[in-house]
Amino acid sequence: MKQPAILLLLLAIGISVIVALADRKPEPRPPAGAAAMSVQDAQIMQLVQSGCSGCHSLDMLRQHPQSRASWQKTVNQMIQLGAPVNPDDEPALVDYLARNFGPK
Repeated sequence: MKQPAILLLLLAIGISVIVALADRKPEPRPPAGAAAMSVQDAQIMQLVQSGCSGCHSLDMLRQHPQSRASWQKTVNQMIQLGAPVNPDDEPALVDYLARNFGPK
């Protein structure tokens, strides 16, 4: 009788671990082939993670490259919709997105 209860407990724990791991957001990584990241880029990448990836996956940024002008428009729209981005950080954010997630 104890064996089925133990198996159910182990199954529940296993499912909980899988769900917890699946719910984690990946840490942002520099674009492939990038050299050592500058301190400013590291700070902006943190801003991308906190300001953008709350609603969008970082893969979405990679899959939809945009020009600087398009990123400017997108960032403005996201701020108007409530993205937690300080307006003082906007120019550096747009530059970073255009440089790392722009057309190749």
